[in-house]
Amino acid sequence: MYTSRAAGAAETIPMAVNYIRTAGYITAGDGGGALYKKVEAEPSNQGKLRSADGAWWEIIGSDFTVTQFGALGDGETDDRAAIQAAYDMVPVGGWLYFGKGKNYRINSKLKFNRSVNVDFCGSMVTLNNSTFPNNRHFDLLSTLGSAVEWTGTIGAGVRTFRVTNTLAVGDTVLLALGQDPHDAQEEHFIRMCKVTAASAGQFTVDVVTPYAINGHSHFFCLVTTEVAGVTIRNLVIDYVDATTPDVHCWIGYVHDCIFENIRAVKGRIIFNPLNSYNLKFTNINARVIRAGNSSHGRIFTGWQLENVLIENVNGTSSDRGSWFFWENWCRGVKVVNSTLIDDDFSTSQALLHVSGGSYDIEWDGLTLGFQATADVVSTGGTPAEYRLRRLRILNKPNLIELDKVESWADVERDVSFMSPGGWVTSHIVGRLSPSTTRNVKIANGVLRRLWIYIESTTGLMAAYLIDEIASVRKITDSLTAGKWAEIPNGRFYGSAFNNDADAPEKTIQFVSEASYADDQNYAIVVEYWPISGNAATFQIGSNVAPLTVSATSGTLPTANGTVTIANADTPTVVELLEYCRELEAKLNALRS
Repeated sequence: MYTSRAAGAAETIPMAVNYIRTAGYITAGDGGGALYKKVEAEPSNQGKLRSADGAWWEIIGSDFTVTQFGALGDGETDDRAAIQAAYDMVPVGGWLYFGKGKNYRINSKLKFNRSVNVDFCGSMVTLNNSTFPNNRHFDLLSTLGSAVEWTGTIGAGVRTFRVTNTLAVGDTVLLALGQDPHDAQEEHFIRMCKVTAASAGQFTVDVVTPYAINGHSHFFCLVTTEVAGVTIRNLVIDYVDATTPDVHCWIGYVHDCIFENIRAVKGRIIFNPLNSYNLKFTNINARVIRAGNSSHGRIFTGWQLENVLIENVNGTSSDRGSWFFWENWCRGVKVVNSTLIDDDFSTSQALLHVSGGSYDIEWDGLTLGFQATADVVSTGGTPAEYRLRRLRILNKPNLIELDKVESWADVERDVSFMSPGGWVTSHIVGRLSPSTTRNVKIANGVLRRLWIYIESTTGLMAAYLIDEIASVRKITDSLTAGKWAEIPNGRFYGSAFNNDADAPEKTIQFVSEASYADDQNYAIVVEYWPISGNAATFQIGSNVAPLTVSATSGTLPTANGTVTIANADTPTVVELLEYCRELEAKLNALRS
């Protein structure tokens, strides 16, 4: 046993010894201890040492640490070469481990291009160069040969492809097919396939095409190094330059991979997966910013993806970093139990983006907080199919401090709110004092229905419904002390201010006199569609033209007749009283 790598290299080792062990890389116990085997010639990798007697020794094992290859993790030294050397040494299926509690600085890109697992062990990786190659910091990419293109008819269930080729049984090929009925873009079906038979002019693979495709371009290419079945976990990443480096994790032509427990202190694009399938991202914490870039920050921006699960995302944005998810020409992407808070007042971009050609995109259990007037979902002007379930919208988030949010439980009513019949219900409670003007933001969208409960009206000088361009409706006479009152102006289809999609932010203003009793409760229940944009225009969902909202009618005109969007499950008086009790309990809990 030698105390360090240098100690082993300084020793004259007897010829009969075939293995040596070190207790550390620089010093004993530093995590760089390793087992070495005597070899005939100098190894081509960096896991080697030469002893004083001239013998060469090569590190052996199935898992390695970056410390065994000289990475210091001191926050100052460029550890990129040592990390890359350690990664390149790990055999397929093995693990590369980082030291715990370290800060590894890298000044150029890391290339993860093999089926090797990486555990960063919760340590920080700090980017120290604003001009990384291709503006990417980690590449997780299969290595592909030149693409071979052909045209013609491909039938559903086809496994044999006729084309001049030199493939061999056991080769891996990337098969990319063109259009299908859902997707106007190319490369909608991406699969890594094993060649099971090959002869002059044709080859057979171990998967089948999912549908017939006629007359569109397709290609295949030989995969020289496949990345599949990989886990990347426990990473904290940040950067030190004034200009945000562009893409933290570039992921391409891979499948069956897991990314878990990833935290980005800041960055513009955290994950950029493309042309991949069967991916899982879980426990992601990221703050996205635009600084120094021409386009918005995003946690995910991906295209040509299939069967992707994203769960437990806690995302925040600033400096116009508002596009959190960008499923571009994807299929089967599901985002579960995520919170996205945008604290940028200037942004006008949608929080979620689903590009044309995407379908089967779902957000389930999504909490959104945003400051500016912005659409929740944008489809880029092209039809797309998506669903929103269990949506919560936090009104008036104070930066990212959720304990200061002034409303609760904005809950979507069981369908995509971009479909007829869908709306958001918001519950707000508070207390009024004498000689006070209290402004309570109630909605950012088109009003549907509005109820107000106020404990006392004695000394209440006035109550108003106001929009963001100062249109005002006095509602004082509609209120009754100790009872719920529905405000008739604004019932159904945004008629409170005629076309109130022009000014979607709505506020209730209470003005009290000196005679008003101190510390009186109020509660508000509001139903609204969380949309903005052109006056009285709904974007109502998948592959359906927008419908124009009538300012006076209770129906929406369509090309095929009339669609009524009033639901039968509007709150009853009993339900509203239950709301009041629940909200008063929350208020008491906050006071205590």
